[in-house]
Amino acid sequence: MENWEDTLAEAEPFLQVFNLSRNTVELALAGDLVVNYLVMARGDFDKNGYEDLLLRLDWYK
Repeated sequence: MENWEDTLAEAEPFLQVFNLSRNTVELALAGDLVVNYLVMARGDFDKNGYEDLLLRLDWYK
């Protein structure tokens, strides 16, 4: 993913959202890869004035 500048939707044209809630999103990418993004924490961790997210990613085929 070096020098990757596209959004996930642009990079994965066959992206499908399976489940969407306040803290999680489960989606399918090309090649039958399913990824679940879970927000573990939110805050300005690096004190730069922008909100950061601590994510856990689980995946399976």
